[in-house]
Amino acid sequence: MRRRALASNNPYGWQGYGWPGAVIRCPGVAAFADWISLLRGAALWLLWGLIVRQLRALRSGDNRAMSNNNNGYPTSASAWTTVFLLMLAYVLSFVDRQILSLLVGPIRADLDISDTQMSLLMGFSFALFYTLCGIPLGRLADNWTLRQNLRWQRSEVSYQTIYGWPWVLAPDNRTINRVYYVSKPELDVWVADHNLEGRFDTGALQHQLLVGVDYQRSHLERRQASGLATPLDLYTPVYGSFDPSQIQLIDQPDQDTRQEGLYVQDQIRLGNWLATLGLRKDWASSRVQGQKAQKDDAVTGRYALSYLFENGVTPYLSYSESFQPSIGINQASGQAFKPLEGEQWELGVKYQPLGSDSLYTAAIFDLREKNRQMSDPLNPFNTLQNGETRARGLELEALVAINADWDLIANYTRLDTETLKGDPDQQGHRLESVPEQMASLWSMHRFRLGGVAGFRAGAGVRYVGASWDGIDQLKTPSTTLYDAMLGYEQDEWGVSLTATNLADETYYTTCLNRGDCFTGNRRTLVGTLSYRF
Repeated sequence: MRRRALASNNPYGWQGYGWPGAVIRCPGVAAFADWISLLRGAALWLLWGLIVRQLRALRSGDNRAMSNNNNGYPTSASAWTTVFLLMLAYVLSFVDRQILSLLVGPIRADLDISDTQMSLLMGFSFALFYTLCGIPLGRLADNWTLRQNLRWQRSEVSYQTIYGWPWVLAPDNRTINRVYYVSKPELDVWVADHNLEGRFDTGALQHQLLVGVDYQRSHLERRQASGLATPLDLYTPVYGSFDPSQIQLIDQPDQDTRQEGLYVQDQIRLGNWLATLGLRKDWASSRVQGQKAQKDDAVTGRYALSYLFENGVTPYLSYSESFQPSIGINQASGQAFKPLEGEQWELGVKYQPLGSDSLYTAAIFDLREKNRQMSDPLNPFNTLQNGETRARGLELEALVAINADWDLIANYTRLDTETLKGDPDQQGHRLESVPEQMASLWSMHRFRLGGVAGFRAGAGVRYVGASWDGIDQLKTPSTTLYDAMLGYEQDEWGVSLTATNLADETYYTTCLNRGDCFTGNRRTLVGTLSYRF
């Protein structure tokens, strides 16, 4: 009754607003104060993270976070970011104090306290709170790292082609009938990942704990058309006889795919032994417009054990499981694709010479996948999901630091694949479009030009081995491609020009058992301008 009387006789005439132990009469001002405090806390958290990052870079000798002159000072971007965050925190703190002074009267009236008690509430209690909480929070920030990543991607594709179908000659033994297919999908993808990483000890065990949550959402819209095209005489072909103006694109059902995941991983070290234990829980939902949503969930794990010898040799054994939602629709059934599931065993050894940045790796593996997407041999417009596939192989990789300004990267992969369950025509045969061998060699040099540091130049060669059509009848030949790049970095800025397939080689990436082949990209130049914060 007394509090209600105070509220009704308050000279400020403001409406009630919740506050611990009292009723504050200024919802607008109090709510604004809450937002100001939140923004100030965010600015101070970012500032602390930036300072910790610079200290760790100094301690580890990581010059990427420092200026190119290696004088121990942060980059100009880091310096200006620090100044901006300090200014923002100061301005928000000043505004917060001014807002709090406006609430002194209502707080005193609600709590029925004196000026001395109010000064203790605003001064001593706040100082005590920040002192008691600041030390553990500072310790937490020094040993724990919070990461938040957000990515948005939009893809627009225009796919237009004419197939020979069916794959038999007409009665004249020289003409083949053809069909056209046009598809214009538009895909929007949102991906968010938030995780917390901490380092701590429990007795003789050293832990590197990672806990996180991620979210992925995609929306697919598509228009397509298909029908009969003009036939083609294979011996005296006349191209351009088909009139594309007759194509009428038809809207297809939209597809929405969602995935939420929770994961935890602990990397534990005991002496020279290193173990990795990880668990992940996923929920996936895929809904095609006009149909019931398909929902799936799975628990997957990741486990690894390695031993770190003093001479730099590290043998390891690992087992991992995967669960990945698939984007797309089975054209024949109209149903969304099921998630791709897999499990892999890997046995390997790593070697890093003492005092060197070079790293050599050799591994053998066995990968099993369920619901892998493959082309439909009876319908060129459709894609199927086979029951189960297997891929066994060998991987060799070398990252060689020849000197401080010259790096070499070489790798080789040998694969033995097979369709274990699924389409009877493909069962027991090699996976379509998967090369049996792949190899590459890349050289990167950093140099000065005219006394100016920061230039980079690279060149490499890629070998893509032969692949098969899924039923071991049609073989796609191997190809060798050459790439190069030239770049320059100055402080936070970077510019580069990358060229792939320098020789402008004409080659096929894959040929399918239904008879169609796909050509690879011709010579491509890509320019990049980047800024590192």
